[in-house]
Amino acid sequence: MDYYTLDRKNVASMLDVSLRTLDRYISKKMFSTKKKKGKVFFHEAEIVDYIQERNVESVDVGSQKQSTRLRQTQEWFDEEVSQNNHGENMAKDMSFSHRMVSQDIVAAEIHQKMYETINDLYVAQQKDLNASYKYIGELEYKIQESTRLLATAEVHAGHQEDLEKQVSQLSAQAGYADQKLEKMSSEVLLKRIYFTLFVVTVFSFSLLFALTF
Repeated sequence: MDYYTLDRKNVASMLDVSLRTLDRYISKKMFSTKKKKGKVFFHEAEIVDYIQERNVESVDVGSQKQSTRLRQTQEWFDEEVSQNNHGENMAKDMSFSHRMVSQDIVAAEIHQKMYETINDLYVAQQKDLNASYKYIGELEYKIQESTRLLATAEVHAGHQEDLEKQVSQLSAQAGYADQKLEKMSSEVLLKRIYFTLFVVTVFSFSLLFALTF
């Protein structure tokens, strides 16, 4: 436990001396001191003992000064109580601050957990969405290919109809040519027959004429 709790102002008031006089006491090392955060603090029990000894030695001093010292001592104790209360309040404030920090840590952990959960859901949904986009793209490609093939088939169908018409026309022309050729063949055959008959007739008349004469 730290007993160095009285600063220069309190000690000067308790001893009823000025700060300059108290500094001379310090330089003469009349009291034990300790520096904390750049300030000088006195040993509480040592100061109280010194006051008591001095009061015994100066018992003949007037009651007014004794009353003053008693008042100062009472003020010192009151200030000590106030400082203790302040310390308790500071402890309460620190405890409250620790609770607030703990709550902030818990809130941060909950926020992090919620973020990770939402992020995982987002990533999973994004994967499903990308898969859906891919499937839709494949369907669109198949539809485009089907449309192209259908258009090609329609073009081929149109060409096929033209070819069928051309074949039909060529078939008709071939039939007409066959008929014409057949007709021409018949005419040639008749002409040959007629010519043969003519030749036979002429030969017969010539032979008959020769036999007669």
